Amino acid sequence: MPDSCALLCVTMSAVRPAPLAFDDFYRENYRSMVFLARATTQSVGMAEEIVQDAFVQLYQRWDQVGEPRAWLRRAVLSLCTSWVRRTVRARSVPMIALDESRHDLDASLDIWCALSRLPPRQRAAVVLRYVEDLSERDIAHALGCRMGTVKSTLSRARQTLRSELTDDRD
Repeated sequence: MPDSCALLCVTMSAVRPAPLAFDDFYRENYRSMVFLARATTQSVGMAEEIVQDAFVQLYQRWDQVGEPRAWLRRAVLSLCTSWVRRTVRARSVPMIALDESRHDLDASLDIWCALSRLPPRQRAAVVLRYVEDLSERDIAHALGCRMGTVKSTLSRARQTLRSELTDDRD
């Protein structure tokens, strides 16, 4: 009988795959998880961050998780959902003071809406210049570009805002 027991053990080990090392699991699943996260967040950079966070959480529980791919997928989707909720909430709250008059409130909302339609780099330059009160030199340093680029970016942003705000008031 010892021979049949040895044969059964060999057969069972051939049927059941060896446990996957975390490094191999990471390599096999990283791209598909980033694709999933990108479809939810519409941002490659944010998708990569979310997937990295999910892998860190999985690594901390690696020995306890029975279905790592299902666990990882769930974690990625959960992190994406949290990120989307925070982003929507942040975009839906206009930056206005509570003691403003109704006229000022309407004007602030118009400005906020027009500002939100600017491309991200122009929006960042406008906020740094007119909200943070940074110099063009400081803005150039913060954005990692030349001062001439900051000047032209601010000029285009002001032109777009002027156009949108005059169109909104007509």
